[in-house]
Amino acid sequence: PPASPTDTGFAERGEGMGFLDNKVAVVTGGASGIGLATVRLFLEHGARVVVADLDHEAGKRLEDGSGKRVVFVGGDVRERGFLATLLQSAVESFGRVDVWVNNAGVAFPEMLEETKKAWRKMVEINLCAVIEGTQIALEWMERHGGGTVIQMASMAGLLPAALAPVYSATKAGTVYYSRSTAARLGPDSATRVYSVCPVYTDTRLVTQYPQHVVDSLAATQRHPPLPT
Repeated sequence: PPASPTDTGFAERGEGMGFLDNKVAVVTGGASGIGLATVRLFLEHGARVVVADLDHEAGKRLEDGSGKRVVFVGGDVRERGFLATLLQSAVESFGRVDVWVNNAGVAFPEMLEETKKAWRKMVEINLCAVIEGTQIALEWMERHGGGTVIQMASMAGLLPAALAPVYSATKAGTVYYSRSTAARLGPDSATRVYSVCPVYTDTRLVTQYPQHVVDSLAATQRHPPLPT
């Protein structure tokens, strides 16, 4: 379906009706798949959202259909200074940041071969950008009353993934970075850090895999398709 919250009536819903009213969320990789589903859920519950993505066309559709509740910022989470610019855009647009979701991630068709170029890119996006995004968000939140950072990890970070060892390593790193950061903040902090660990989910990202890999994953665990 088109990347627009109006597809499910979110824009017409208005404010004052959800437990995220007056909250502001930032979602990287928010124009498709799990990221888009996350954005739609935030909108459903009253939040305003700043979305970062490489897909400018999908991002602008999302912004244009949001009733001024979404701001799209196009760019690559690996680019120096981009995540800091993203935070600045959120503060300038909506005045605050309450939730930061590090969702942007990659897995490649060549994941079985784990070429040097592919696995370095995977580490940069799936782990390095998560760490940088978390640090940027925490610095702001700790100075402004707290907030929540959510990492989109994977069950591959909790269990061995024979078909994707580097991908699994990046997600394990995400999980344990989150746990360690939460432990450092301590129970009295107003800022929380979580990891979410989905299993195989039918999104556009997964369709890039070789068919035998898709079939193998689908045979073990399948969730309903998410918007692309």
